[in-house]
Amino acid sequence: LLRSRSKRPLNQVRYLDLSSTNIVTLNQLELCPKLTTLIANHNHLESVPNLDCCPELWKLDLSHNK
Repeated sequence: LLRSRSKRPLNQVRYLDLSSTNIVTLNQLELCPKLTTLIANHNHLESVPNLDCCPELWKLDLSHNK
């Protein structure tokens, strides 16, 4: 899903909006080390592992998940 939503190489992605995509897991964040904003609201997420792989992340929206 990450690859299909991005128009640039994942290691250069800074903003990622996965809202309302019905995802249940969010993996491969380690491929996005420059990510500053992650919007993943209105999904079916129970947890989001590997956030420590995104040291530049400062905005995170996980509202309306499980």
